[in-house]
Amino acid sequence: MRRRVTKDFIRANAGANPPTPATIAVEHLDDLPAVKLLAVVYMRVSRREQGQAGNLKRRTRNLRRTLRARGIEWAACFIETVTGTSLGERPKLRAAIVKAAHLQAENPGQVVAVVTDTRNRFVRGRHYNGTASSDQPSEDQYRELSELAGGVTLATVLHPDASFDQVRSHETRIAGERVGRPRKRPTRRPGWKKARRDALRSEAEKLRASGASLRQIQAAINVAHRTVADWLKRGPDR
Repeated sequence: MRRRVTKDFIRANAGANPPTPATIAVEHLDDLPAVKLLAVVYMRVSRREQGQAGNLKRRTRNLRRTLRARGIEWAACFIETVTGTSLGERPKLRAAIVKAAHLQAENPGQVVAVVTDTRNRFVRGRHYNGTASSDQPSEDQYRELSELAGGVTLATVLHPDASFDQVRSHETRIAGERVGRPRKRPTRRPGWKKARRDALRSEAEKLRASGASLRQIQAAINVAHRTVADWLKRGPDR
């Protein structure tokens, strides 16, 4: 009989550091046990953040690459544009938690977690105004988040106790710009689309040759299933 991996099991095996309100509610991805992990991805941006062109796409693409590099399976993704200061109006977060609970019941020998990149994607301070002091949630907010999770593991790539400056630095790296300042769209060389397509097609052919399935290839290179199938059916260009 396979042992069910619960959040209590994860916490008991996650290391000796004393818990904080943040780490009681949210796990650090690096502290999860060394078993196959299924990630139900949750991505949230505020309306102001989404106003920065491509913000959500960059965040989601970066998280996909991070999970793939760690060998973590991307099971599902839930995205919403809503403030992080309240947990009341968060239908996609609730849906992600329900999905994770169902997957955990179906896969008792694995860890299923709702994963995002930083703690503030789950929750910010109720009176957040862009400053470090206002970003920190209260203990009541962390308790509310734990109750909402209902025993489902919530996890972040960056440690949930990371400072405001560390989170900003992480987000700046993802965006490739100062957070909050729109970036001028770069000039692309003629033929860049074909070059990108050829590179992705070559990668798909290499993965297929190594025995990967169409679904695995699609997840690895983030290209539509039908496109991957068409590339492989036609074979390499001559």
